[in-house]
Amino acid sequence: MAVIQTITITDDSGTSHADMDALMTAFHNDCTEDAAIVAKIEEATAEGTAVATSTLSEAGDSLHIIRTWSDSAWAEIKDMASATIGEGWTVASSDDQ
Repeated sequence: MAVIQTITITDDSGTSHADMDALMTAFHNDCTEDAAIVAKIEEATAEGTAVATSTLSEAGDSLHIIRTWSDSAWAEIKDMASATIGEGWTVASSDDQ
Protein backbone atom coordinates (compact mmCIF):
# COMPACT_ATOMS: atom_id res chain seq x y z
CA MET A 1 0.00 0.00 0.00
CA ALA A 2 1.37 3.42 -0.95
CA VAL A 3 2.35 5.98 1.68
CA ILE A 4 1.13 9.55 1.31
CA GLN A 5 3.45 12.16 2.78
CA THR A 6 2.36 15.78 3.23
CA ILE A 7 5.01 18.46 3.74
CA THR A 8 4.69 22.21 4.17
CA ILE A 9 7.86 24.29 3.95
CA THR A 10 7.50 27.91 5.08
CA ASP A 11 9.99 30.76 4.79
CA ASP A 12 9.42 32.64 8.05
CA SER A 13 11.53 35.63 6.93
CA GLY A 14 8.66 37.17 5.01
CA THR A 15 10.40 36.69 1.66
CA SER A 16 8.05 36.19 -1.28
CA HIS A 17 9.57 33.73 -3.75
CA ALA A 18 8.75 34.03 -7.45
CA ASP A 19 8.19 30.30 -7.89
CA MET A 20 8.63 26.89 -6.28
CA ASP A 21 12.19 26.49 -7.57
CA ALA A 22 13.25 29.79 -6.00
CA LEU A 23 11.77 28.82 -2.63
CA MET A 24 13.41 25.38 -2.71
CA THR A 25 16.79 26.84 -3.71
CA ALA A 26 16.66 29.24 -0.76
CA PHE A 27 15.54 26.42 1.53
CA HIS A 28 18.35 24.08 0.47
CA ASN A 29 20.90 26.89 0.80
CA ASP A 30 19.89 27.28 4.46
CA CYS A 31 19.77 23.56 5.30
CA THR A 32 22.58 21.16 6.01
CA GLU A 33 22.81 17.41 5.74
CA ASP A 34 20.05 17.25 3.13
CA ALA A 35 22.02 16.05 0.08
CA ALA A 36 21.30 12.34 0.66
CA ILE A 37 17.59 12.94 1.17
CA VAL A 38 17.34 15.15 -1.93
CA ALA A 39 19.21 12.53 -3.98
CA LYS A 40 16.87 9.76 -2.79
CA ILE A 41 13.77 11.86 -3.59
CA GLU A 42 15.13 12.65 -7.07
CA GLU A 43 15.96 8.96 -7.65
CA ALA A 44 12.50 7.80 -6.58
CA THR A 45 10.84 10.49 -8.70
CA ALA A 46 12.88 9.52 -11.77
CA GLU A 47 12.00 5.84 -11.21
CA GLY A 48 8.31 6.65 -10.68
CA THR A 49 8.30 5.21 -7.15
CA ALA A 50 7.47 8.66 -5.73
CA VAL A 51 5.02 11.07 -7.33
CA ALA A 52 4.52 14.60 -6.03
CA THR A 53 2.23 17.55 -6.51
CA SER A 54 3.38 20.92 -5.21
CA THR A 55 1.62 24.21 -4.67
CA LEU A 56 3.25 27.56 -3.88
CA SER A 57 1.20 29.79 -1.60
CA GLU A 58 -0.26 32.96 -3.05
CA ALA A 59 2.17 34.97 -0.87
CA GLY A 60 5.11 32.98 -2.27
CA ASP A 61 6.40 32.11 1.19
CA SER A 62 5.18 28.55 1.61
CA LEU A 63 5.26 25.35 -0.43
CA HIS A 64 2.80 22.52 0.12
CA ILE A 65 3.94 19.11 -1.21
CA ILE A 66 1.92 15.92 -1.34
CA ARG A 67 4.14 12.98 -2.24
CA THR A 68 2.92 9.43 -2.81
CA TRP A 69 5.61 6.81 -2.19
CA SER A 70 5.63 3.16 -3.22
CA ASP A 71 6.20 0.80 -0.30
CA SER A 72 9.74 -0.02 -1.44
CA ALA A 73 10.78 3.63 -1.91
CA TRP A 74 9.24 4.60 1.45
CA ALA A 75 11.14 1.79 3.16
CA GLU A 76 14.38 3.26 1.80
CA ILE A 77 13.76 6.86 2.85
CA LYS A 78 11.64 6.74 6.00
CA ASP A 79 14.54 6.09 8.35
CA MET A 80 17.06 8.40 6.71
CA ALA A 81 18.51 11.09 8.96
CA SER A 82 16.57 14.34 8.78
CA ALA A 83 18.13 17.45 7.35
CA THR A 84 19.10 20.23 9.71
CA ILE A 85 16.59 22.97 9.01
CA GLY A 86 18.10 26.42 8.78
CA GLU A 87 16.99 29.35 10.90
CA GLY A 88 13.97 31.14 9.50
CA TRP A 89 12.26 28.04 8.10
CA THR A 90 9.42 25.90 9.39
CA VAL A 91 8.80 22.40 8.07
CA ALA A 92 5.68 20.43 8.96
CA SER A 93 5.51 16.84 7.78
CA SER A 94 3.09 13.98 8.22
CA ASP A 95 2.49 10.62 6.58
CA ASP A 96 -0.25 8.04 6.58
CA GLN A 97 1.91 4.97 7.15
